[in-house]
Amino acid sequence: MKKLILGATIVVLAYSSSAALACGGDTSGKHIGTVLKISTTAITISDAETSSPITFLASSKMTQGLSKSQAVVVDYEENEDGGLNATMISPAAF
Repeated sequence: MKKLILGATIVVLAYSSSAALACGGDTSGKHIGTVLKISTTAITISDAETSSPITFLASSKMTQGLSKSQAVVVDYEENEDGGLNATMISPAAF
């Protein structure tokens, strides 16, 4: 029984740490949140995991049709300066 509990605990911890990396700790990945600001060159969201604002460089084509307070998923890559470049922005369902 102890081995079963230990195994289940390890699986839960492994899953929770990989889920955190998908939203916050990776150099390229995804962030989910709500739109705070939109401009012709950038979008700022309130991150769903941390509630912190995160700004991504984005083309006006990517931000077209988005509105404040809309839930979005931002796929991004980190640029050489440490900034974040949006590679795709799509509506989120949460």
